Amino acid sequence: MPQRHTIISLFIFAFAVLFYFFFMHAKHDPALSAVNPFADDPYDAVGSFAIQAAVFLGILCLIRSFRPARSEQSSGQHESFLLRAQMAAILSVAVTLATDAVAMLRHPHLWLGLLAGYRLLAWLVGMAVLAAALGVPIYSEAKRIQKLAAPQEWMKILIISILSLCVLLLYPESFRRGLIGVLATPLVGTAILFACVWVWMTALVPIQAVSAIEAIPVRARWYARRSFQWTVVVLAGLFIGLFFVAGEASEGTGIPPARLALVVSAYLGLETAGVIIGYGFLRKPLGLFRRIS
Repeated sequence: MPQRHTIISLFIFAFAVLFYFFFMHAKHDPALSAVNPFADDPYDAVGSFAIQAAVFLGILCLIRSFRPARSEQSSGQHESFLLRAQMAAILSVAVTLATDAVAMLRHPHLWLGLLAGYRLLAWLVGMAVLAAALGVPIYSEAKRIQKLAAPQEWMKILIISILSLCVLLLYPESFRRGLIGVLATPLVGTAILFACVWVWMTALVPIQAVSAIEAIPVRARWYARRSFQWTVVVLAGLFIGLFFVAGEASEGTGIPPARLALVVSAYLGLETAGVIIGYGFLRKPLGLFRRIS
């Protein structure tokens, strides 16, 4: 694998860590949290799953950068899958920043004219500049080794992007106050995130058709069994959900015993559902659980 891919992957992983810091800082810093219009769902759900996706994809980029292709014949496809992972990591951040910008446009009274509000805006613009700086060379590399996306791909981008923008601009905030809204609204944000990452990634980094390289004995491809893959995905969602429950319990006065079962169920259910949504959108285009990728 060319050294430039490894260097870019290192920068992407560092950028994912910085994005995590930005998200948590904007949410928990006393001054910024008071003017933060994207601290509520569905905007918050986009960011919450985006930081997970960005870190996971950053690690995936590093693994693919240091792991050589299985053969000379598969090196082109291996490189394409790496470029897609790199672009997906950047898009996870970019979609979140766009969502945050929509929230700021929708609620200017929360931040406009305030010093903390301009600090938040500066963070947002700075992260967007870094995302663009990392995304441009990935797109240039993808154009060098692949054909451009078909016109219908760009039409798909237009439809999904406009639909997502309309949902974010018009989402009824009163709906999220009830129990059904509390549970459904994060899933709306999660679906917007992964749908936008999927459609932009597949258009910006078209990929070669997978050849017969993967035609190997089934017993050697135990990881390719759907039952194994979905088991891993569900267990990952439950584990991350428990991690967030522990974080919630450690803050302030913790979780009231009377609400413990509800809070644990909500965290585990929403996290697992979000991981399943992300996996459903990105499994095939990212070549997850595939030898060639």
